[in-house]
Amino acid sequence: MVKDVPSDDINCKKAERNLCGLFDPRSIALIGASTAPHKWGNHIARHLLRGAGRRRVYLVNPRGGTIDGVDTVKSLADISEVPECLLIVVAPEAAETAVMEGLRLGAKAFCVMTAGFGEISAEGKAAEERMAKAVRGAGAVLLGPNIVGFQDSAAELYATRIVYPEGPIGVVSQSGLVTHDLSRYAAAQKTGFSRALNLGNQADIGLADAVRSFDGHSATKALIVYCEDMRDGRCFLSAAAKVRASGIPVILLTVGASEAAARSALSHTGALVTPMDAVDAACKAAGILRVNSTREAIAVADALSKLGGAPSRSRVGIVTDGGGLGSLSSEQVSFSGLDMPVLSDALQTRLKDVSGPRVGTSNPVDLAGEADYETAVYARVVAEMLRSDELDAVLVSAYFGGYSAQDDDVARAEAEAAKAMADVAQDTGKPLILHTLYPDFATGDTLRDRGIPVQRDLDSAVHALHHVLTRPVPQTIPALPNAILDNPVPTDYWSTRNYFFDRGVCFPEGALVATESGVTETGTRLGFPLVMKAADLLHKSDEGGVKLGLANENEVKVAFLDLRHRFPKSKITLERQLPLDDGVELLIGARIDGHLGPLITIALGGVYTEILAQSATALAPVTHQQALELIQSLKGAAILNGARGRPPLDVDAAAAIAVAVAAAACEMRNHIDAVELNPVLVLPEGAFALDARIIPATGLASSAGGQTVT
Repeated sequence: MVKDVPSDDINCKKAERNLCGLFDPRSIALIGASTAPHKWGNHIARHLLRGAGRRRVYLVNPRGGTIDGVDTVKSLADISEVPECLLIVVAPEAAETAVMEGLRLGAKAFCVMTAGFGEISAEGKAAEERMAKAVRGAGAVLLGPNIVGFQDSAAELYATRIVYPEGPIGVVSQSGLVTHDLSRYAAAQKTGFSRALNLGNQADIGLADAVRSFDGHSATKALIVYCEDMRDGRCFLSAAAKVRASGIPVILLTVGASEAAARSALSHTGALVTPMDAVDAACKAAGILRVNSTREAIAVADALSKLGGAPSRSRVGIVTDGGGLGSLSSEQVSFSGLDMPVLSDALQTRLKDVSGPRVGTSNPVDLAGEADYETAVYARVVAEMLRSDELDAVLVSAYFGGYSAQDDDVARAEAEAAKAMADVAQDTGKPLILHTLYPDFATGDTLRDRGIPVQRDLDSAVHALHHVLTRPVPQTIPALPNAILDNPVPTDYWSTRNYFFDRGVCFPEGALVATESGVTETGTRLGFPLVMKAADLLHKSDEGGVKLGLANENEVKVAFLDLRHRFPKSKITLERQLPLDDGVELLIGARIDGHLGPLITIALGGVYTEILAQSATALAPVTHQQALELIQSLKGAAILNGARGRPPLDVDAAAAIAVAVAAAACEMRNHIDAVELNPVLVLPEGAFALDARIIPATGLASSAGGQTVT
């Protein structure tokens, strides 16, 4: 059995799909146009006609009739030209027929909205595969089936049942309803979509193809991706990194679907790393921002589409006009990981000079008592804070926006204050975000029109500010080396130990032992104390297959007889016991994710594994420097670096082992689920693997030396 793992070619050099015929065709035909107002075919037809000044639109309905004054045609054969794009909204059997007819005529792009294919039956899956094969063979493209359509606002193409609000945000989604949810939040934020497309069953155009289509898309200022199945995750990461490099930040919303959880019972690595940890490692490599909800996705995308480059630091000043909002916003900013410094005496003095004696100025700056008398105080205080070299961004969390309801004079004053704040933000290039109880009043529009994000929800404002200030610096997405296809792979301890020893990993001196006389002779040669193991057990310690601290020949002999009696089919190893108290144990493991391929994970081992329950994960392979950074990112890294007078340990040696484990997982990725060295004892000089195991892929149960591990 060979695992279905992501493509070896991380740059996805397979032919990139040209989607121009889909997003801005010269002509388009709707197969399934309807004159009945309640049907999808009618909604879509009317929406397509909105772009009739941009392209020729043909509405195909065998029964004839008109839609919004436009005559339908009865078949594709009745059209005087070959439409560049076919939009199909008919029953599954008729949809397949329409695709094949369109290909014969020479159409180059297809959008099959019809459901009833691979999502419901094997027959439906076969039908969509036939369509996809035919489309690819003709050099065409197919979006769907089973989608709600797509929209390209700049191209005036509304091939969807629901027209979304227009704006600078791009959307790629595997769910039509999630796209609609995003559109509702976007409308509430008074922003919208530059281009939005659903993927459905991805019979042809997949996630990476859709994301790649936004590379350099001038109408898009931020891209939201919702996916439930990355499929070839590394190809998606490559596409996302390319889009990000073109200046468009990529925001990922995902449910974290992965195979990792199913392996947790066999692998400590699998138990430590959640599917979302793997996704976060992937996002870090590609410079992708990950969010947790549709509301957060829109808030972040709106902020990123309005604000420029992030500053190098993340010191936030808060302006409020009430103690409660000041406390809540301060706590949320702190919890988000942003800095909220106490302002210097000099800056506080300047703030009092431009506001008044009743203002609290330490940070947050509380304008209660002054703002009710003069809304211009907001602008003066925000300007002073943005111009200060003590702060990198300002969050206003206030009633501001609601004063407009009092009378026209106050409304004008508030609007002027809003303009002044926006001008200073633009002049300084520092992010300014407003959380207001009244986002829908005219003042909110004044700020939005000048590029200032406005949020009704405090948590959305803080999430947006966090992502604006802490955008990840993309790393290199590691290229996968050639996979070693030889099978079987080593799975018993001794063979696995030899495999890694040949790759430079140090182990305690040891030997296989098979007889009573041999075990005592070997013990004397190695020197005491010693460790004896039933080598073929997967969980040696849990099953009582490890004997520690054997101090003399008699103890070695007794231990050997006991293990031989309880585990008669297992090899027995005898190894020198290293000074555990002089070092720290690490877990260094790798697993094969069905979407992202090999992942390397490092955690503190021994008792710390369960106590701290914290690990660091990255895409494999890794460089020595990346391995060092993973180790140093652990909460307990100070223990390795010489905390409380302990000598610093040889972290470089541990990093070298991590590099070897990651490389091994890459080489064997088609045949294994996981590989693990646990524990790895890191000493002041050197690091030694004390145990090693390779878990074969599901369905494989072979090992070097003829042993079977199940």
